[in-house]
Amino acid sequence: MEGEFGFAQATPVQAAAIPLLLGNKDVVVEAVTGSGKTLAFLIPAVQLLGEPGRRSACLRDPCKIGAIVLSPTRELAAQSHAALLRLLGAGGVPLRALLLTGGHAGVTVADDLRRFRSAGGNIVVATPGRLEELLRTHGDALALALRDAFELLVLDEADRLLELGFSASIREILAHLPKQRRTGLFSATMTEAVGALARSGLRNPVRVTVAQGCAAPESAPDAAADADGRPRTPAELSILVHVVPSFEHRLALLLRLLAAPESPLSGRKSIIYLATCACVDYAAHVLPRLVPGLATCGELLALHGRLPQPRRAAVCARFRAAPGATWLLCTDVAARGLDFPDVDWVVQLDAPQDPTCFLHRCGRTARCGRAGQALLFLQPREDAYVDLMRNRGVAMQPWAPADALVPTGADADALVGQLQQLALHDRDVYEASLRAFVSYIRYYQEHHAKYIFRLRDLDVPSLARATGILKLPVMPELRTVFTPASLAAFLPTPHDPDAIPFACRVREDARLLRLARTQRERAEAQALRRAALKRKEANAPWSGQKARLAAKAERRDKKQRREDAAIKAQQLQAALRAEAAEDLSELRDDYRELVREKRNNK
Repeated sequence: MEGEFGFAQATPVQAAAIPLLLGNKDVVVEAVTGSGKTLAFLIPAVQLLGEPGRRSACLRDPCKIGAIVLSPTRELAAQSHAALLRLLGAGGVPLRALLLTGGHAGVTVADDLRRFRSAGGNIVVATPGRLEELLRTHGDALALALRDAFELLVLDEADRLLELGFSASIREILAHLPKQRRTGLFSATMTEAVGALARSGLRNPVRVTVAQGCAAPESAPDAAADADGRPRTPAELSILVHVVPSFEHRLALLLRLLAAPESPLSGRKSIIYLATCACVDYAAHVLPRLVPGLATCGELLALHGRLPQPRRAAVCARFRAAPGATWLLCTDVAARGLDFPDVDWVVQLDAPQDPTCFLHRCGRTARCGRAGQALLFLQPREDAYVDLMRNRGVAMQPWAPADALVPTGADADALVGQLQQLALHDRDVYEASLRAFVSYIRYYQEHHAKYIFRLRDLDVPSLARATGILKLPVMPELRTVFTPASLAAFLPTPHDPDAIPFACRVREDARLLRLARTQRERAEAQALRRAALKRKEANAPWSGQKARLAAKAERRDKKQRREDAAIKAQQLQAALRAEAAEDLSELRDDYRELVREKRNNK
């Protein structure tokens, strides 16, 4: 075992969990990253099914399923399967291991069932979605394989299984499994959802909490401990933080960390985490071109969830086998459970969208007693993230690069010019830069720690320069969140995006054909619109009739207005005549009265 896995003796988590699982106990295991959790459930599975004294049905029939291990990602499932094969080979145990994951083009669940029937599978390592589909479509065929043989169900990285939305799949799988079994939940962090799953799917489970390492660093004695005082990170892990003034300076510093001989990453095996898949693609495009001699310093690999599964598996295998001076650009697809040996540095260019992933990222180094460093870059307005992690029991020490590694403002400006020139001469780079910019805006907008990572506080002009885009894309986020004044610091270039060619001549010829077809279709559509307008204008009878009707209605309105005015004038004149006649009658009466008075006076 020591020669195969590097363990001279059982680790604390193995020493605590293995006897419980062998003793018919359900367990909930929480242990820090790199503590040997994988063997803590693989060894009991092999012993329960492979020891002759236990008379397991799996020893007699390779198509009897005795144990199932569920993993959240294909990479983690493949890693557990590889460890299981090594364990079976080292012990000479005649059991069959089967890996069930999706993502392989042309491979259906029917193919998986045929593979199981032909090769067998006493221990099945699977992703929940694939196993659920197999049980749903061929459950009757597998019921016999599970009967009288099933012993152990393991949920590896249980909290991640629930975070990825596999709770319904897990319930469906549990419904197909025998009630009499052992169940183990393994994870580096325990959440309320995991506790609820343990209460519903396990019978009186034993809680095992193992903290590898006795204390945190002396400078921060409680830094890596949780609320109960248990260390949450290995004692050999140093977590560092560095605040960079801008995105351009961060990229310039990364280039020096990769290429400079005095860099702590020089000759070291390192993982570099970025925010999104598009950011990984863009970095993989431009970093080798920005540093022409980078290939002589080490190998640069890229891994993210949108890569085809065979390529993802090839990248993982290549990085795992690399002896040193290899850098893996990746997203959080490589943050949980994956065991890459001899990783010296973990560099996080961006804080994870979910703060709970921070420790898992850091845990890719300092594994199995080996020392390691984890470095986080933050922007000036993101420094409250340090306090957030301190409140969660993780302290970070400030890190300052050597003077020779610190880029100047002129270095950052020159780097922006290089990026834009790369985009102008290669459409792959141009399109990758736009995707990286857009995805980063949305990463920031959807960040879980919104009170720290506020989109309105993001330095968009600096981000645009660091991604080498030529013009700001049309995005609702830019239009509704930011004012024109806040974006004015970015100066767009006057170049026509349609004129940027692909470096590959074949792709450029195909693009030009598509562009010509699009322009032709646009011209045809405009010609059709102009023709329709001319036909409408040429439809004189209809147009004249409408005009005549409108004129007639106008004349009718005018006539009505004149008649109304004439009636009012007549009414006014009649009223005036009546008033005048009344006044004249009163005057005559007054005159007669006056004449009568004069007569009487005589």
